Amino acid sequence: MRRYSQILALLIMGLCPSVALANGLIPAINAYRNTPEFYFVFAVVVFIEAVCLRLLLRPMHIASVLWRVVILNAVSSLAGYLLMLSSLRPDYWRVWQQAIPFFFLTLCVELPLLLILFGRHPASWRKKVSVGTIANVLSYAFLILAERPIETMWLDRLRAADRRILDQWADVKMLDESAGLIYGTESGPRVPHRLRFFNPREQKWHSLSNCPAIDPRYWDVEGNLAAFKHYQEEPYTYKDITVRRLPDFALVSEISVTNALNSQSGWDLRISPDRAKLAVLVPRHEISAPLRGSSYRCFGMTCDLAVYEISTGHLIGISPRKAFRGLCWLPDSRGVLFTSLRKASLHDATMLDKGWKAQYPDADNIFSDAPTYCFDIEKGTVAFFGEMKSTHLAAEAAQLAYPCEPDSVVTFDPTAGRKNKVQIGRLGYREPVISPDARFAIVHLTLRNPMAYIGYPTIVALKDPQRRYYLDGFNYRLDWTTEREGRTTPPTVPSPAPSAGEVR
Repeated sequence: MRRYSQILALLIMGLCPSVALANGLIPAINAYRNTPEFYFVFAVVVFIEAVCLRLLLRPMHIASVLWRVVILNAVSSLAGYLLMLSSLRPDYWRVWQQAIPFFFLTLCVELPLLLILFGRHPASWRKKVSVGTIANVLSYAFLILAERPIETMWLDRLRAADRRILDQWADVKMLDESAGLIYGTESGPRVPHRLRFFNPREQKWHSLSNCPAIDPRYWDVEGNLAAFKHYQEEPYTYKDITVRRLPDFALVSEISVTNALNSQSGWDLRISPDRAKLAVLVPRHEISAPLRGSSYRCFGMTCDLAVYEISTGHLIGISPRKAFRGLCWLPDSRGVLFTSLRKASLHDATMLDKGWKAQYPDADNIFSDAPTYCFDIEKGTVAFFGEMKSTHLAAEAAQLAYPCEPDSVVTFDPTAGRKNKVQIGRLGYREPVISPDARFAIVHLTLRNPMAYIGYPTIVALKDPQRRYYLDGFNYRLDWTTEREGRTTPPTVPSPAPSAGEVR
């Protein structure tokens, strides 16, 4: 029996280390977060408890105690994992607060099991329970005190390892072959958020000091036009969308989106490839679901998709189907792509009913897997477009690009229907950005550091993904577009005296 139990313990550690969560949610020892320090901390917890039991339950051999302690921690940690999955999961951010419910859970699971595993020991059951409690108190004291320094040490090592890889992604010759400019934002202690651009041929960021303050999340650049939502710190105010001509930021038009005055979100926007129209996602309301108590979870926003004429600011049309997120123009500037929930009636809900998951067969994916639809502006109709999400336009190549999880980018010719899937590497949580000629893409790649889950922005040659250039510097979002003197002819715009369009 002892031999089989030892084999079981080794199998749990060797084949299923993620089962042995070593007492709960504490980040440094949570194997489900793929943090390497888990193995070190789990070993120390087992060692502390084994030594404590060995000293207080003599004359057992240390090896005999050790395999029993491994089983104790594996089983109690599995119970902790089940607690994490349940609605009773504790929502605390301090380590000691996280530890309290898991400590009592550990005692409830480990103490009865301890009486079974140590059943042949001559000590009384009271002593065994007391010894098990003391061992867990010591191990939890170690977890609470050591979690932060251990996690910091390991994360520093992983950051350094990532940095060594990023330093190797410096293919300057690849950038000489690229075209267009990459726009981003910058800010400083006394500098509001404003646009800047990266010239790949120079490998250099250029500040646009004459740019007015903008919201770093909601802006778009197409050739010589920039559209953005104004930015202001507290108190938050709802201002119009402005379209300006680069590089002098001369005013072209102002567009009023007055129906969003009761919304706490911005207005995502995209300029059409012909630079004549502006698509705007106008938030209507949140879609939320109740949690326990008085809290709730917000899954996203129900939005109107509105299209404006840039030269006048007049409203051209509103999509008859509500939008969820995402905006991308088709190459001919006649249609706009957006994601929408498969069950359109969900867009009318502000708070879902309690137990709403039982009403939908695919409730877990109903918001994350919203498909893409196309709004035909001239016809005023909406049609299903595809299952892809986060589409981006390569205007000069007349192609689209979208991520294919977990490690690929797909380029798509919507006219010919041809697709090309390029495997690049593990993608982070930000969408890829395609170059105007569809030869390059900016992808956010994840490496070893689990805290860098957003991903490192990297320029990749789609014909040879091993050619890479790390685009250093944090950005809310990036946009790769034709140069201001690109081959796309900008529309003729009148002197700025626009009349405001309004979504009704």
